[in-house]
Amino acid sequence: MVTFSLRVAGFAPRQFQRSMLSCRREKVPMIIIALQKFIALLTVFLLAFSVATAQEKDASIMTFDEYAKVRHGYPYIVELQIGKGALLYFGAQHTYDPKDAQIAQIEKLWKEFRPTVAYNEGGNPPFSKTIGETVGKNGESGLVRFLAARDKVPVYSLEPSREDEVAMLLKNYTPEQVKVYYLLRQAAQFRNRKHDETIETFMTNVLAYFSRIPGLEGAPNSVVELEKSCLWLSPQLKDWRTVEQSWFDPVISQAYTNQISRLSSEFRDLHMVKLLIDQVKQGKRVFAVVGGSHVVMQERALKAISSNAP
Repeated sequence: MVTFSLRVAGFAPRQFQRSMLSCRREKVPMIIIALQKFIALLTVFLLAFSVATAQEKDASIMTFDEYAKVRHGYPYIVELQIGKGALLYFGAQHTYDPKDAQIAQIEKLWKEFRPTVAYNEGGNPPFSKTIGETVGKNGESGLVRFLAARDKVPVYSLEPSREDEVAMLLKNYTPEQVKVYYLLRQAAQFRNRKHDETIETFMTNVLAYFSRIPGLEGAPNSVVELEKSCLWLSPQLKDWRTVEQSWFDPVISQAYTNQISRLSSEFRDLHMVKLLIDQVKQGKRVFAVVGGSHVVMQERALKAISSNAP
């Protein structure tokens, strides 16, 4: 382009033009080689980026939009192995019925799998003298505790600490909203369990527990204050004692509690995947029982991470 411009302007001698053309011919192969190297490097980079992106997607937890399109049965069971470690992940349809077929199936799989460590959803529930009484009060989570105690297997909660979860939720919601969410969820679960106390007595104890958690010390701190909070936070709820379990379904949008449930579930799923994979990598035989939706949503991440494990 420089030679052409000089010729048009009439300033370049013929000899200078020949010199410039010769120089340009010598440089063309070098430029082509450099360009080819650049294209090759760019191709490698784009390929690596595509693979990394695909792996990241494969290792991600299913979104609730994806889950809303999925149809699955119960129980939903995932099994995987990493080296000498193994996981049997039982996704249950929550039950407090000792005669539910899932209870017998959990017992059978426990015996066959012979776990060296166990995990349950929902904290550290107590267990009773019999399976029937345990399940009636604390569902399948209580059953895991019962079996672990009977067979002297270490057992832990799959949940992140309540303090960590609350701290995460408080980034998006007020302390009163978060606290009422937890209280109403407990009220909904109360009706499905066997209790020797009234719901008012139960809620008084629950209020005392949540009021000790950092960030949730404020109102409501009594049943009367809970009723007042519900009036303006959830005006469609006539009585907190009758709140439906659907208010805590993270897939739908019936109330603000559904949105908090979504955030909570996503936070818990990430914690559970990391915890389970770490245990299996240590060579342990892990038996875990949670709600079926968690297993469905975590399956992709669990299998992707396990397949890429050394």
